[in-house]
Amino acid sequence: MEQSAQHSRAYTDSPGRLKVSLVQTDQQAVLTWEDSAPGVPDEALERLTERLFRLDSSRNRRRGGSGLGLSIVSALAQTHHATLTPSPSPLGGLRWTLRFPLDPQDFVRPFATTVE
Repeated sequence: MEQSAQHSRAYTDSPGRLKVSLVQTDQQAVLTWEDSAPGVPDEALERLTERLFRLDSSRNRRRGGSGLGLSIVSALAQTHHATLTPSPSPLGGLRWTLRFPLDPQDFVRPFATTVE
């Protein structure tokens, strides 16, 4: 989450918008992170998680970044059998979708609790 927040702050035009959602569907927990413009060209989307890939070297040099952060996030997701997928955001920027598989015994069930 922190890596995504840093990217949104660094690469979203001011004033910017951010939408984060977490839902459970079928046998997955799905975290979606969307920000406003600017977006990423379609041809670059699949390369965003490659090690050392930087979309615009002059922009990244000015704002920092080594091109490792998103590759690390992707590797951590894979360690947990999750997928991390970039796509265009309806807000005009970038959408990241992180899907974690759930074991049926881990499904969230409605419950009631009493506090005394």
